[in-house]
Amino acid sequence: MRTEYSPAPALSSQRRRYRRHLASFAIAFLLASNTALAAPLNFDISDIPLDIQEGVAPNIIYTLDDSGSMRREYLPQTLNDDGIQGTARGFSALVNQIYYNPTIQYMPAVNEYGVSLGNASPTAAWRDGLRRTGSVDLTSNFQQQWDGRNFNGPSGTAFYYFFDTSKTNGGLPCDPGNPTHVNNSDTCYTQRVISSGNAPFPGGINRTDCLNPMSCTYAEEIQNFANWYSYYRTRTLVAKSASTHAFSQLSPRVRVGYQALNTSTTIGVMREFTGTPRADFFAWLANVPTNSSTPLRNAFVRAGRKYQESGPLSPYAKVPGGTEPGDDEEFACRQNFHIAFTDGRWNGGDPRGFDNEDDRGVSLPNNPYGIGSYSPMAPYRDSNGRRNDPYVADIAFYFWSRDLRPDLDNDVPTYIPYNGASNAETFWNPQNDPANWQHMVNFTVNLGLAGDRVFDPDDPYGLRGGGGDWPALKAGTLQWGDNVIDDLWHAAINSRGGYFIANDAQQLVDNLSRILDSISDRTSSSSAPTSSFPLYDAGTIIFQPSYSPADWTGDLLAIDVTDLQSGTTTTAQLASVAKWSAAARLELMTPASRAIYTWDPDTSTGIRFLWNDMYSSGGTDGLLRKWLNTDEAGNVDTLGSERVNYFRGDRSLEQSNGGSFRNRRLLLGDLVNATPVFIGEPYRFYPDNFEARSYRSFKAANAGRPRRIYAGSNGGMLHAFDAGTASGSAGTGDEVMAYVPSAVVRYLPLLSAINYTHRFYVDGSPTEADVFYNNDWHTVLVAGLNAGGQGVYALDVTSGIFDGTSTDAQARVLWEFTDLDDADLGFTFAQPRVARTNGGPWAVFVGNGYNNTFDDTAIGGKVNTNPARQGRAVLFVLDVETGAVLAKLDTGVGAAQDPTGQNRPNGLSTVETVDINGDRKVDLVYGGDIFGNMWRFDVRGNNPSQWTVSRLFSATYDNGGTLEYQPITVAPRVIAHPDGVGAGVIVLFGTGKHFELDDLSDPSVQTMYGVWDRLETSPTLLDRDVLYEQEILGVTNQLADGGTVAGFEARITTADQFDWYRGNNRPITGASEYLGWYMNLVEPGEKMVKRLTVRNGRLIFTTDTPSSDPCNNGGSSWLMEINAAYGSRLGETPFDYSGGGIFDDGDLLDYSGRNVVGSGIRVPQAGGRFSAPTILVDPTNGGRREKKLLSNSDGTITMIDESTADRGLGRRSWRQIFAD
Repeated sequence: MRTEYSPAPALSSQRRRYRRHLASFAIAFLLASNTALAAPLNFDISDIPLDIQEGVAPNIIYTLDDSGSMRREYLPQTLNDDGIQGTARGFSALVNQIYYNPTIQYMPAVNEYGVSLGNASPTAAWRDGLRRTGSVDLTSNFQQQWDGRNFNGPSGTAFYYFFDTSKTNGGLPCDPGNPTHVNNSDTCYTQRVISSGNAPFPGGINRTDCLNPMSCTYAEEIQNFANWYSYYRTRTLVAKSASTHAFSQLSPRVRVGYQALNTSTTIGVMREFTGTPRADFFAWLANVPTNSSTPLRNAFVRAGRKYQESGPLSPYAKVPGGTEPGDDEEFACRQNFHIAFTDGRWNGGDPRGFDNEDDRGVSLPNNPYGIGSYSPMAPYRDSNGRRNDPYVADIAFYFWSRDLRPDLDNDVPTYIPYNGASNAETFWNPQNDPANWQHMVNFTVNLGLAGDRVFDPDDPYGLRGGGGDWPALKAGTLQWGDNVIDDLWHAAINSRGGYFIANDAQQLVDNLSRILDSISDRTSSSSAPTSSFPLYDAGTIIFQPSYSPADWTGDLLAIDVTDLQSGTTTTAQLASVAKWSAAARLELMTPASRAIYTWDPDTSTGIRFLWNDMYSSGGTDGLLRKWLNTDEAGNVDTLGSERVNYFRGDRSLEQSNGGSFRNRRLLLGDLVNATPVFIGEPYRFYPDNFEARSYRSFKAANAGRPRRIYAGSNGGMLHAFDAGTASGSAGTGDEVMAYVPSAVVRYLPLLSAINYTHRFYVDGSPTEADVFYNNDWHTVLVAGLNAGGQGVYALDVTSGIFDGTSTDAQARVLWEFTDLDDADLGFTFAQPRVARTNGGPWAVFVGNGYNNTFDDTAIGGKVNTNPARQGRAVLFVLDVETGAVLAKLDTGVGAAQDPTGQNRPNGLSTVETVDINGDRKVDLVYGGDIFGNMWRFDVRGNNPSQWTVSRLFSATYDNGGTLEYQPITVAPRVIAHPDGVGAGVIVLFGTGKHFELDDLSDPSVQTMYGVWDRLETSPTLLDRDVLYEQEILGVTNQLADGGTVAGFEARITTADQFDWYRGNNRPITGASEYLGWYMNLVEPGEKMVKRLTVRNGRLIFTTDTPSSDPCNNGGSSWLMEINAAYGSRLGETPFDYSGGGIFDDGDLLDYSGRNVVGSGIRVPQAGGRFSAPTILVDPTNGGRREKKLLSNSDGTITMIDESTADRGLGRRSWRQIFAD
């Protein structure tokens, strides 16, 4: 193999073409370029996480009150009985809660895309802004229509009354805390007419429509009044306008049905909320009339019956009413929600077939908690004296407690924020929804009515010492009565949903958004966690990334490890115990306060992510400005400056606020594949004479530096969040810095587009290292982008402090290396490794990744045009300080050598750097490629020109006489041979890939390998014929003592030891001596695509068995633990199979009548596929117990206790195999 050695050219960026949403963008450039290259066939890398490739979005039915009372212009309803029609109090928002409130900014309603319907004209304001009907001149002819039919009060210029504390009532100063002063007299009120002569007008802190929010001009005030008049004057306008704002943010994947109380007799087909169905909903919303009574109970029945339907129009169908093959397939895991909005007390005839459902016993469907029946209990049952007519709460309980589709499996995800001391306590906690059967969850919204029971909206479950009457209702010392307003609250409790009260327009907008957010949060997914320290102890913080496929937002939670549940902790539980939420903290930051940096490829300099900092000279814009000045189709739109501000967090540029860009529920993008990295005080160990300045002094100088957690998101940025100090606090979670790689900047127009569909951006896991350059030690962070682009970037994060200045940007951003620098760089799925070379410089070792033959020359990239050299697997060695290429180690195996003959590009995956002589310098580098080759790069020479490349092993499987290649997509692990490192090393690696859609259904056999590299100068190419076969024997849940495995499935493997072949070349065929071992993974499609770990002679890994079933959270996983050197099962149990809390003979398994140690564990109820484990040592017993934390693909965390070998406590250094 040939070695290339070259200096680094100027640094820049690029990426590949995505197969769907980038098509028009790429074509626009390709047509202009006239480039015609016979490119190899690229891998079809998915644009969305494979775990949710299909996904099962929830059903939502929205019920809107269309009763006659909805046309009224006052709230609450009790005002009509208080004789205040036409009084000053009736024109004050302090009493009439929907009258004009000058502290509120009234935003016009929006269309289905979140685009404003436009400001109303003060001189010709619509009486119905959604339908744009009627016209009133508010400067001369404003008049209130109290009951929605008849005008009352004077006609004239727009006005309102405010409570005037300068006045007196009965000789006493007017007191807004005195109910008599507020509600029973006009004496304390003063009129304020909105005319130019009365300007300025007092606003409020949220009046962003005013240049000075606390002092609005006449034009600003009359405009706000006009918007109130046209969009929020009546109860129905409030409901409709608020609904447009909430539903415009709803994911197009969610399926929506809708009905009104009176004008709807059925609910239409549940459709995905996109295209025509989305437009139809908004049209229906605008045109719902108001008339008649409030038959809310019948509306609940219609919603529940809808969720009982079967057949081609079933709400569980893939596409209800669809005509394509498979459209009628029903998904048993689809969740059902009902949002019911009303302004009054329900009435109308009793619905048939229902009784006092919550006051009688009922059998419950099978569930994982073993609760078989309901006996009337608080807080679900009614008071004993209540009549037997069904209330809304009875109907809600009926459709929650019954299996609405008993012919479907009980696969609905449970929602468990709070685990109790027993299954029964967990099941009957109304904050939890333990129902795994098909059922309906209700969210009820009450517009301004108070019941007999006191509801505390700030503490609805009494978790902070409040809760109003809830604690008594829960305890049963207070019963639900006959009040039909309280019935809305009761209905939410009985169906495990939520209850909301809205007293004004803004509260209704907020509450509807909270409901939709709550539904979204019940369907989140997560990524691998990171810990602040490797001990299971108070003060050790787990950082859990997650994402919501509903709107592609993300979060990072900080959780004390001792707050995790034994077994599986749900997403809701994680949120409830989190020290902070990065997404929530980011919402509190202003765009100007954020320190956001990027790399300018024109000047090869780190700069602030500000428009004015981006290169432009003589009227010619640099690359950053050119990229940002285009729309998603590649057309110049000159909105670059606005895009920069949008990505800095300026919400005014979102479509719902009149801007040109996509609306965002949260600023933080989805965190999918990039495992966060925690950087605290330096912890490594280097001899004092290792560099010109001792590492010891560096550790001392930085012992108190602030802790940071760095997380890549597909919102286009790497974020640095505050993670506390050395004293042990979790920190605040505030963002202290963000970095936008230039390699993704050109695709930010896609991310800001209103019609955005997901793609990856900053999706590569960072690597941190302490390195020496420029006569000092530094902490650096280096990362690739995975499917986000063709680039690697490096930051100096030594201090952890970022001040947002240009000087700091130049100092912190070290370099970027992209395919503009070398056309053989692909999409950087390879995580960089950092080590010191024998020749002196510290270096970054990074595989070139995948699809390096993508032809992006038309949009500024480079491609290798030599067919003989296209698509090769390459190792880049870059100077850690400058990004200069120290060496390019070419394997020589590329598209021309594709084992399938399809001319696909090869690519090198993440490598492992190894020190074999104990001098803490890298000697060997091992890495696998997509074609199944394991490579050894010998970098022991002081001069990179002396470095060599050797192919060590070819991974294949004999499928009925046909050899099938086995791709290697994760880094190997390397250990010393049992004879000692002088005899060579064992390279441990697994096979499989998981980035193409077809990988979900690929049944091919993959394998775990342990291959002996005897460190020959020219190694003999090996294959599985010279390896010993270890086997997976089977799965059991039976313990040797007759009991059953506690909540797990157990896997058993062979325990064979074998003899090593110590001769030259290969052993002869049929010999009983071997050069390593292999273990085939036996489940169809099972593969190894997660990080390997070696601890104390044990190989720890997870396997994935993907599933194309969208109800299966992407598939399932095994956590395996075997002997690393021989691949055999261990001599002592690694798992507490019995659940007894100790590791002993009680954990032995029964296999064909023999007592054996298990090698694997799977948690059937865990949510999908495991991440690679985060391993924490339990210090309470000398480190003989470990906690394995595994993030599941449904957003939960599973914690499994394992035993350890002799060496437990202590943080270990990097890959020094001589010390193992």
